Amino acid sequence: MKTRIMATLFSLGLLTHTEATESNLSIDSVGVSRNTNSIFIETKEPIPQTSCQVKKLLRLDLSDPSASYILSIAIAAQSQSKQIIAIYENNECMASGTVIRAIKVFSDK
Repeated sequence: MKTRIMATLFSLGLLTHTEATESNLSIDSVGVSRNTNSIFIETKEPIPQTSCQVKKLLRLDLSDPSASYILSIAIAAQSQSKQIIAIYENNECMASGTVIRAIKVFSDK
C-alpha cells in the first residue's frame, strides 16, 4: 500500500486573504542571507506566474515565525532530491525573489 507523507506549513494564514499559486519545483540551493535578512531557496526551473525579477528564487524574511520551519523542510527535501510544492503569491517579492508562504514535500513509501 502506498502511503503519502505530507509536510505542510502555512505562514500567518495569509493564503486565505489572497490568491496563491502552487508549483512543483526542484531545489538547486538553500540558504540564509544576512544581506537581505531572509532564507532563500533557489530553484532549478523558473517559478511560474511570478512577477518578481529573479524567476528561480524563493525568499522569506527571517523574522517570519515560519522561516526556520520552511528552511528545515527545504533542506530535507534537497538532501533527499525530492521536489517541493511551493505556495506563493504571484506579486509579492522580496529582494527580487518570490515570497514563499507554504511548502509541501511528498514522499511515497
